[in-house]
Amino acid sequence: MIDRWMGTGGSCPTFGAGTRLDDHLSDGVQRALGRPPRDFARFVKDAAAAGAWLDR
Repeated sequence: MIDRWMGTGGSCPTFGAGTRLDDHLSDGVQRALGRPPRDFARFVKDAAAAGAWLDR
């Protein structure tokens, strides 16, 4: 059953003629935020500098 859901056994389900869920990039984040997404490494550095993980 899981093999059928996973398509060819890859990490992402396939649909139709080999179309995979991860075949294309989406602009959903940019459309939702109204700006390009931030680099995650930059986000973590900024959050750490702001004390996001300090025990208060």
